[in-house]
Amino acid sequence: MTTALTLRDLVSLAKDRRPGTSGNAIALEAQRAGFRVVATTLNHIGAGTYKSRPSAETVRAVAYLAGVSDDEAFTAAGLPIPGPPFADELPPDADELSPRSRKAVIEVIRAMLAAERGHQPPVEADLPLVIPVAADLEGEVSGQEPVTDHRQQVGV
Repeated sequence: MTTALTLRDLVSLAKDRRPGTSGNAIALEAQRAGFRVVATTLNHIGAGTYKSRPSAETVRAVAYLAGVSDDEAFTAAGLPIPGPPFADELPPDADELSPRSRKAVIEVIRAMLAAERGHQPPVEADLPLVIPVAADLEGEVSGQEPVTDHRQQVGV
């Protein structure tokens, strides 16, 4: 039976592949390969003292240094394996959305990410929750009132 590797194990593997190499040296190697990662981050991960959620960039750098696939590194980090960049999946005309519509799309994505991660998205207390209808997006007036987030009114 094999034991699942951790990101800490992968940093150790990266150093083992380069005997006598410091965290600074492997960070520099990753930087030369195009990754944005610093020695402090790699050293903290390697020591088991890294308290933050590592960025995708850091996980990919560790994968490169350890000689494993990105999927293996994301699994070792306990993170979901990312799919293709979301922007690549948007329809070509998405760039034509108005600033208001773009903001709405971004807020929906943030709320969905928060829900999938198991916590509530922040609620902006000074803005009512407005759900635009197609007519509103085309510049016409729908005649409907904005839907107010009642959590604001009761202090939730």
